[in-house]
Amino acid sequence: MKLPGEVLFSGADSLLPSQMSHAPKMTGEQRLMIAVLDDAVSTLLRYKRMPHERRAKAAAEEVQGWLDGDPARISFTMICERFDYEPEILRRAIRRLT
Repeated sequence: MKLPGEVLFSGADSLLPSQMSHAPKMTGEQRLMIAVLDDAVSTLLRYKRMPHERRAKAAAEEVQGWLDGDPARISFTMICERFDYEPEILRRAIRRLT
């Protein structure tokens, strides 16, 4: 079930995790993990559109900490590993969007 970051986030034709249909029988845990990735990308894109909005900036900084491996939360790496994604490839793809 490998879907590298470059496929998910390829510029104007981006495919967000919420749009993936490669696993129609996802467990609740898997759906939650996809929702977490989707929210992280949405938060970063919202900050990109509104860079001077204080709450958007704070939320984006929190997501950046999560992408960098903040151990206080469900780990970005753990989610990537669960779906057999390469964390560094996906991390770079998300950062190219922002």
